[in-house]
Amino acid sequence: MIDQSIEVQNFLSKHVYVNCGHLVDHLCETLAHSNNQEWHFHLFDCFEEDEEDSSELNLIQPYEFYIISDYFASLLKQQGCVLTDYFGFWIWGRTTTGQSILLDHVFQVAWQQHNS
Repeated sequence: MIDQSIEVQNFLSKHVYVNCGHLVDHLCETLAHSNNQEWHFHLFDCFEEDEEDSSELNLIQPYEFYIISDYFASLLKQQGCVLTDYFGFWIWGRTTTGQSILLDHVFQVAWQQHNS
C-alpha cells in the first residue's frame, strides 16, 4: 500500500529540493565537448542486469532530474538509483515520469527504510 500521509509528504518536501531538468539539459549542451564527462557518465551511462537474461545489460534511462538531500541520496544508493554528486550536491536521475514522486516505488522504499 502506498503511504500518502502528511508525514511522507513532509519527508518528500524536506529531501527533494527542486526539479533540475533544465540544469541538466544546459550542462549537456554546454559541456558536450568537455574532456571531463564523469558527471554525464553517472547520470546517463548506467546499466542493470536484464531480468530475463543475467548475461545482458540494459541501459537505465533517467527521465527527470532532482536535487536531493544527502540523506535521501544515501537511501536511493541502496536501491541502485541513478545519482551523481559531481557538482557538490546530489542529483537523482528519476527513471519514472508522469506520476507524483510520492507514488514512485523507489521513493516509497526509501520512506520505509527511513522508518525502520
